[in-house]
Amino acid sequence: MNKLKSIVKTSVVSSGVLLISACSTGPSLQETCTATDWRSEGYKTGVKGESADHVLNTEKKCSKEGYSVSVVDYKEGWLKGIEKYCSPDNAFKLGVKGDEATPKNCPVELRTKFNENYKRAENYLENKKVIAKKEKEISDLKQSVSQLEQEKTKLIDEQSKIEQSADQVSSKSVKYDIK
Repeated sequence: MNKLKSIVKTSVVSSGVLLISACSTGPSLQETCTATDWRSEGYKTGVKGESADHVLNTEKKCSKEGYSVSVVDYKEGWLKGIEKYCSPDNAFKLGVKGDEATPKNCPVELRTKFNENYKRAENYLENKKVIAKKEKEISDLKQSVSQLEQEKTKLIDEQSKIEQSADQVSSKSVKYDIK
């Protein structure tokens, strides 16, 4: 019994250590402040269409701990990233994928083209849906026409049989009239 308690205690302690270490993954504030390539970090933020203001919180935290953040480098990287995000091609790609766009972070000179191309992509998607719906309707109509043609063929066959029966009945009645 004591051995079982010992095993349980060891398991609980090990689980706790694993849980604590799992919760502390990710870089420390010191690592973030000192090891970050701020130009690259700005680019990553910009290329996702996110605001550059997010660096201000990091800068504030780093400054409190005595570390400096190169906001200039960050902004340079962000500008390159946001230019790519706000390009007309990217706007169209986002719209076609159905992704939500954030043009509010785009520089004013890029925002109009971005919005126009995003709208084109939305129209493209809408037209694609309409075309698919119409193609389905056409397919359904073709199937209906095929079924109607089969039904028509059956009715013609039935009419032919009825006419043949009528001819036979008519010829029999003529034979009776002769006698």
